[in-house]
Amino acid sequence: VLTQNDAGELTKTNLSYWVEQNGGEIVSLQMVQDNTTDWSPIVSKMIEDDPDLVYYWGTYGNCAKFCIAARDLEYDGLFMCSDNVMKEQFPEVGGEAVEGFIMM
Repeated sequence: VLTQNDAGELTKTNLSYWVEQNGGEIVSLQMVQDNTTDWSPIVSKMIEDDPDLVYYWGTYGNCAKFCIAARDLEYDGLFMCSDNVMKEQFPEVGGEAVEGFIMM
């Protein structure tokens, strides 16, 4: 799940290349608006695609809200994100939903 902007598009290209070069497979790729408030369609699609891990690129606030929505819809898999989410407020906003989050 990537924020739809120039940096998100670049991340999509680089991430796709890196995953494929290392033998992985992207089962779903969703671009979201920075002002997304209803995460349920995005999370529902993600759960339907049954990923082993979900990578989120965007702001810490949206990432936390996305994780809360995912946990509310019973996604129990792994989350990973880039360092732009590493803010003190991230665990404060995300609470238990972001525990065990993998940062790279």
